[in-house]
Amino acid sequence: MISDPLVEASQRQSESESTPFFSIIMPCFNSESYLEESIRSVLEQTETDFELIVVDDGSSDSSTSIIQDINKQDQRVKLAVNKGGKGASGARNYGASVCVGEWLCFLDSDDLFEPNALAQRRDAASKAPSCEFFSSDFFRWQADDKSPAKLQTDVNDYWKFYFKKAGTCGLYILTEDIAPIFIKAPLAWTGGVTMKKSLFMELGGFDEALIRAEDDHLWIRGATKTGRVGLIGYPDAYYRIRTTGLSQGTGARTPYSPIMLKRLLKEPLLKNYKSQISDKLELETYLLSLYYRECGNRRLAIQFAWQSFQASSFKYSKLRNLVGTIINNS
Repeated sequence: MISDPLVEASQRQSESESTPFFSIIMPCFNSESYLEESIRSVLEQTETDFELIVVDDGSSDSSTSIIQDINKQDQRVKLAVNKGGKGASGARNYGASVCVGEWLCFLDSDDLFEPNALAQRRDAASKAPSCEFFSSDFFRWQADDKSPAKLQTDVNDYWKFYFKKAGTCGLYILTEDIAPIFIKAPLAWTGGVTMKKSLFMELGGFDEALIRAEDDHLWIRGATKTGRVGLIGYPDAYYRIRTTGLSQGTGARTPYSPIMLKRLLKEPLLKNYKSQISDKLELETYLLSLYYRECGNRRLAIQFAWQSFQASSFKYSKLRNLVGTIINNS
């Protein structure tokens, strides 16, 4: 998490300069194949009141040269170097600590914004001035797939249930017992999030101790802290699904969600939701035990079967799963 926010912001902007409405934070690691396209998608926004902080996390390719060349054309693009190679979370946190915008948006260096993304988000912020956290619908597409991109709300029924209240181009402020909704499945994706910088800093940013699921960890805490999230029905970004880079695409089931949930159990902000977190942890570890059982990974199958049994407060059904896992993998 961020340990010393805003430490360099005053060094980057004189008092005479105006504060941009948006700061877009883009982590970058060896992204030369996609980087310029992603940056151009920001520069082509119809809303122009922004700065783009591209945070290099130790690239060994031509990424930094690409950023510097674009900066010569448009000084809204700024290069920040994150020393130490802390991954996407560390890069985003560093970018947030040195940016000066009132609102934060995040875009990975292989993803894209729709031309009206920032305009739609600014309009939402003006319509709901008490809301500090917005989430937009988005498109998903495989990097090497010729098929059309798919809306998240078309492929995810949970998202569809809530986002349909906003309509295609509308806005819906979700306030109904929001923490359990986000614990079950966060209604936010990094490239579709718009968050007040002050809220981001108050939350401590992304948890850098988490290798994956650090985004869900932040969205759950943010939704719980504010008690409201603005759902923007307009799909305004493209998520490029691939298996390399700082933010890897979706693929095989991974063990990172349980690690994130265990950290949430220790989070004072969510002390009243331990039951819901435990239920989610029970489900995730159970599914992981079945997944690794099918893959023939005996050690991990047993490990997650045991964790599911523990998270369930030792339910008989999870004991059966544990015993079955041990027997079938012996």
